[in-house]
Amino acid sequence: MGLFSASTIALLLSAAISSTSAQSIAGAPAEANARLTALTYSGDSCPQETLQSEFDPILGVERSHVQGFASTMEGDRRLRSKFCQVHMEMTTDPGWKITVKSNSLQTQAHVAVGEGVTASYFSTWFMPGSLTVDVVKRFEGPLDEIVSIADPSPEFDGLQPVSECGGGQLMVTRRIGLSGAGTGTMELFGDASNGGPINADFVPWAALEFVKC
Repeated sequence: MGLFSASTIALLLSAAISSTSAQSIAGAPAEANARLTALTYSGDSCPQETLQSEFDPILGVERSHVQGFASTMEGDRRLRSKFCQVHMEMTTDPGWKITVKSNSLQTQAHVAVGEGVTASYFSTWFMPGSLTVDVVKRFEGPLDEIVSIADPSPEFDGLQPVSECGGGQLMVTRRIGLSGAGTGTMELFGDASNGGPINADFVPWAALEFVKC
């Protein structure tokens, strides 16, 4: 199941869902009538009080954004991790469904780790009743640079989660972690192909694909 058990995912889903007015999703085929009915964040790196309001050109409205998050460690071997997940509920006409395109996003991170420290990036793409796709990337120290991560990873081509006809729920969890003995930090930014140069909202608009049933 990846990073979370079925019971944990169910709990997170129930905690994440909130009602909002439905908004049309720009870029989806007009005949799909794709609409976003809920969009929420949860996780230790994106509490509600840290969200910032910003105009979303995909929806044509103001909404909350996550402005990146970081994990830092110094001197011990414990795993220092942080995570944030975005939960989206979308509807389409009954003859359409939603899937995720592989290699469609380039998530960016600043990795600064010393000798003996490993920085890790994990993501999970989940739709109830469908496949769960996990992405794992690791970076060994010493390293100090901006890295770009293909996510969903191209090796998962053909294995992407897909909704039922009429739409469904998509939850994307991103986690960063540091392990080893030494000093390091990893800061995660959003999808750079989503209107960049760095878009820190973590909503995977560019990964969504609307196809006929």
